Amino acid sequence: MPAGRVPDVPDQLRDLPDVTFHRDLPDGESGCPPLLLGQTPPAGHILGVVRLGAMRASREAFERIQNPDLRQLVLRTAVPVDSVIEGEPGATISILDADTHHWTSPPRDEELQAYLGAIQPVPEASWISHGRGLKLAYIGNFHADRALAAAFSIPPSFHVELLSHTRHPQSISTQHPGQRCGNIRFYDTRENDPFVFRTVGRPTAETREAALHSLGLTGADRFDHEHCPIDPCAESDARSCVRVLEAGIFCHRCAGHGVRYGTHPTPGFLPYSAVLGTPVSDLDRLADNFVHWTHARLELRHRYPNLSENILGRAYRNTLDARWNEDDPRIPMVFDRDLDFVWGAGLWLDAKHLTPTRVDNDAADGLPYTRFVVRRDGGVSNHVDRVRRSQVKYRAPCGYTPVRPQRGISFARDATEIPVQVPPEPRHPIALLDDPVPLDIAFTHVEAAFPRLDRSYLQACLAAVICGEAERGQPPMLACTGPSGSGKEQHIRLAASFVGEDIVKLTLASEEEPFMRQIGIAITSGHRFLVFDEFGKTPRLIERLRPILQIGESVHWRPLHTNRLVSTPVRAAFFFPSVRFPDFLCASQEFHRRCRRAHLHLRLPNWAATSGGDTTSWRDRSTENARAANSILTHTWRFCHELDFQFL
Repeated sequence: MPAGRVPDVPDQLRDLPDVTFHRDLPDGESGCPPLLLGQTPPAGHILGVVRLGAMRASREAFERIQNPDLRQLVLRTAVPVDSVIEGEPGATISILDADTHHWTSPPRDEELQAYLGAIQPVPEASWISHGRGLKLAYIGNFHADRALAAAFSIPPSFHVELLSHTRHPQSISTQHPGQRCGNIRFYDTRENDPFVFRTVGRPTAETREAALHSLGLTGADRFDHEHCPIDPCAESDARSCVRVLEAGIFCHRCAGHGVRYGTHPTPGFLPYSAVLGTPVSDLDRLADNFVHWTHARLELRHRYPNLSENILGRAYRNTLDARWNEDDPRIPMVFDRDLDFVWGAGLWLDAKHLTPTRVDNDAADGLPYTRFVVRRDGGVSNHVDRVRRSQVKYRAPCGYTPVRPQRGISFARDATEIPVQVPPEPRHPIALLDDPVPLDIAFTHVEAAFPRLDRSYLQACLAAVICGEAERGQPPMLACTGPSGSGKEQHIRLAASFVGEDIVKLTLASEEEPFMRQIGIAITSGHRFLVFDEFGKTPRLIERLRPILQIGESVHWRPLHTNRLVSTPVRAAFFFPSVRFPDFLCASQEFHRRCRRAHLHLRLPNWAATSGGDTTSWRDRSTENARAANSILTHTWRFCHELDFQFL
């Protein structure tokens, strides 16, 4: 989060507008004659009726202004306290509201101006709001589409809304005592020119990386002005003024001097589109491949967590309409609610539970991805592409980024998949803390509910899963012996609850295919604590041990009702609790090489009685419990990080 603070300047030292100076200005109708629906308003004017009045007054008391000039409207100072501008239905004005109320400290003007410079398309007017956010006003025939597109260039740290009303920038806000809006900036945008909904949003990761590589701006987020691509010939010794943003490059020095890149209207900003021509955004990629909405929404929510599903859906529909003909019969198919499955790591998942599911011919034929359109004699027909249907069923569809179910907190360090939280989510957030409780104090709190807890074994259970998810390679394995009632399994369950899940019990099947299938299903569904209970009592253990020891960084398995193998990365740890191990297993060098061992000596009291319920539910019973659990998790993660996530 931005760490800058706005100084508390007294009102008498602020450059406040002189209200009395403007009292002789007319405050009634704008003087523009009414325009008919469909007419193009004069440049800078809003077509329709805009109301102006105090926020808590009745709408009948508002002043109604026909076809107002935007500049005159927002510069008008003779306005009531808490005055709002509100467009009536049909008025050609949209307000993009990007607020920072949730930030730990208000952003500086310099930061907000940098963010503002990266917003595309450019608004007709913008200002810093009373609450230290951004307000952008869009007018003209395509105001709604342009404001919608601009929402996708707002950084994820802002909360974003698309509105038809806003607090008047010259008004005093009782909600923000002593705060005034920043200076209003106007832009010459030719707002009535046609707008095509393409290349909207941030470029794909591949496009952004290619642009930065061509500019020589890799390996850091800030550079000195000698690396500035906007004005590289300028003699300047400015330090760290060039910032790498999601949508382009911003130079504070160039912005301060009013230097623009080519014909780009924003000083100091170079979009990646100017570097690579027309880069592909995530919306474009999804629309090009007719990715169905059930899956596309997960990708877009991951990339734009600050935008509502309504905004995401409208933008995706607009992108489809711009990419294809609006009458294309495949576009309505994209939003078919009965397509209740999403693409995972090599197979389809049920959209509700995020578990492996089957896509038959009927379901595959319902995907717009498998269809093609023929236009003949003025008619349109929709047909199935059998090759693409085969691709959907037996290989991998193009344009779909795999979804990875996530239970609780994730320790994965790569970004090749879309993490999706599996419900239910914990009552108290699971997080790695900046200031955790000291480890001994945290364990003392936990031991009050779980007497005779083995601290080392609990941390070993956590470390196994952290290393198994953070570092690709052979998955960690942890064996534990001890008498009945020593808590071999309950320690694993308590550790699992600290990261937001429970254990999954597996069996050593006599045949390799069902054995690998249960592992594949568990990992694909997001489970990380895979337990073989009473491992030492398994019949014919010598015969069944080989598949376990052969598990590598990926597991190859065949889902039910298919004739193909799926390769799934193993982001989990395996646990083998047992009273004792057979002698041959204790002497097995291969087993000892792959598996770490622990032993519990003490029998435990009834933890269900001492903790007040089930082991896995203890963490969410209070904020104190959650903080102790998060602290232990944080200390364990730091220890794993020091060892480069190698489970030793």
